[in-house]
Amino acid sequence: MPSFPGTLIPPQLATAPSSPVVGQMYYDTATNRLYWWDSTQWVPAMDAGGTALTGEWTWTTSTGTGSVAPGQVGIDTAAWNTATMIRVHKTTNLGTDASNFLMTKMSVGDELYIQQKDDSTRWARYTVKTAPVDNTTWVSIPVTWVKDGTTLPANNRPMLFSDLGSGGGGGGGVTEVVIGPSTPVRNQQTIWVDTDEAPAVGYSTAMDTLHLVGAAGEPAFQNSWANTGSGDPLCFRKTPEGKVYIRGSIVGGASATTAFTLPVGYRPASRAGNPPFLNPLLVTNGVAGGYLAVYSDGRVQPNWPAGAGTCYLDVEFDTESVTSVASSVAIPMDTWHLIGNPGEPTFQNSFAQRAGGDPVGFRKYPDGRVRLKGFMTAGTVGATVFTLPAGYRPLVGSRRFPCIAYTGSAYAIADAEIDTSGNLAIPGAYASLTSGSGYIDLSGIEYDTETVANYVAGALPGVYVQSYTINGPWPKTVSVTLPFKADVLIDQVATAFASAVGVTGQYTTWDGANQANVGGYFFNEASSHKPIATRNVVRGAAAGVHTLGVANGSNLTSDANDNCMWSVTMVQVN
Repeated sequence: MPSFPGTLIPPQLATAPSSPVVGQMYYDTATNRLYWWDSTQWVPAMDAGGTALTGEWTWTTSTGTGSVAPGQVGIDTAAWNTATMIRVHKTTNLGTDASNFLMTKMSVGDELYIQQKDDSTRWARYTVKTAPVDNTTWVSIPVTWVKDGTTLPANNRPMLFSDLGSGGGGGGGVTEVVIGPSTPVRNQQTIWVDTDEAPAVGYSTAMDTLHLVGAAGEPAFQNSWANTGSGDPLCFRKTPEGKVYIRGSIVGGASATTAFTLPVGYRPASRAGNPPFLNPLLVTNGVAGGYLAVYSDGRVQPNWPAGAGTCYLDVEFDTESVTSVASSVAIPMDTWHLIGNPGEPTFQNSFAQRAGGDPVGFRKYPDGRVRLKGFMTAGTVGATVFTLPAGYRPLVGSRRFPCIAYTGSAYAIADAEIDTSGNLAIPGAYASLTSGSGYIDLSGIEYDTETVANYVAGALPGVYVQSYTINGPWPKTVSVTLPFKADVLIDQVATAFASAVGVTGQYTTWDGANQANVGGYFFNEASSHKPIATRNVVRGAAAGVHTLGVANGSNLTSDANDNCMWSVTMVQVN
């Protein structure tokens, strides 16, 4: 039985790993303690005098002696040192049933420790005064104040809540870690990892918290930009693989002015000529041609045609700041949930699957993102199309996304909206476009449910996102390098003009070949520059250099005033 006194360095993480196994250990950088999994909960390596139990909840600023919502913990007063009761739900914010922790393990005289997970200055210590009271779904714990860090947490902040046992803080501590298949003859200051029982463990990476623009310690709004007040607040976060998501609805500023500035580490990679990252932008009047520019110095600037009001941001780009992500474990991917299949959500209000089209469905990725797909025909104007189940819904505010609508003779930019109850709707102005042979394409709608705190590396294939911008006239190409064999999703928005009123189209080319989906457009003005959007997927493209291009269809012309923007997503395949 090998023994390594004082030499084992466990994974250093800000949050507890998901799906732990017996004997798994990690060092919590938020509490500066070593923890191990005892089959029911994470146990801190405490002083020899007592046993410690811990869990994660979110803080509620509501006071009094009433109930708390699932995943919440709080006190009965508005100050740490006046509290006489801790109120905590039996379910943690990660969905764990903590009933045993709260009602069986906790005893009178135990020392309790509460701390905001991402701010060690917001904490308090109490002792259990009398036995905890079971209120069916939540527990009230009579306590006596011991000490605190003065400042209370803000509402909904992540919290660590620990029962340190009785008599904690008396010296001693863990002095030896033993790894082997047999029980060691040691004292209580020994941690033993049984190699016969503990399978190989995959490490996980803590997800970045959501950064709300305008909040304390976060980037400020600029140039009169502000949240709408009723919609999704503007925010951003960075994934472990280096991608940044920005979402929210904002108003008040002028086109082409900076709404806020991203901090270092959250900015697009600098490219030759320093062009910004560009992404189509949805605005309230549905005018095509709006776009969001994100510069390598962090400036975020909405740009749109005259007449727009609220801007709806939902954008992703690669900072290219991450060169590797640890991969030691694979977890199964969620299957596609197809609308109308047994056990799945159903179409409502006369909406239906388009005959012969890609089936409408949704799936959730291991990092918490949900993606939609498929073609559907329109039903009752403005009514719910279908309802996503719990766990697949936006966490805060209604989310709005641009998507393609086909009228039967031309394409247009549609507007899809998903609320926190999971209801998907298409505003009336767009739903009415799809009568007859028309349809709405939900493909590409993607959002973060913000429910995943730890990203298990190795669950996803290699994903690489790159954007390109060029000026006309068309045809014109750029070189794209695939780092691996991949399925390639190509989103293209390019401007052009027609010499006469009528229907025309624009192509995406890959290695010189026109792709299947054509960006159709009906021009009602001759010689007027208009944006045309199209999306194509190239399956199984080989690693190496490829040629991506844009080309005009019949009755379509372009010049040096036109421009083309591509967002290219490469997903590794075998």
